[in-house]
Amino acid sequence: MPNDSELDFVNSENARRYLRQLPKYEKKPLQEKYPKLSPLAIDLINKMLTFDPTKRISGNVSNIFKSNANFL
Repeated sequence: MPNDSELDFVNSENARRYLRQLPKYEKKPLQEKYPKLSPLAIDLINKMLTFDPTKRISGNVSNIFKSNANFL
């Protein structure tokens, strides 16, 4: 669950209230779940899963990763 500063982009107070009441889960490292993925691939996935869309990786940046897929 994101912290309050990560909810700044949510304009609706009802939506914020709803998000705050959801159960909290500990983030599990992707390296443990997918040990064969390269660090670059893990980094890309983490950036794509960023909760705040204003801080999430853009399509243009993710294309750079795609063009270097041989190294993932």
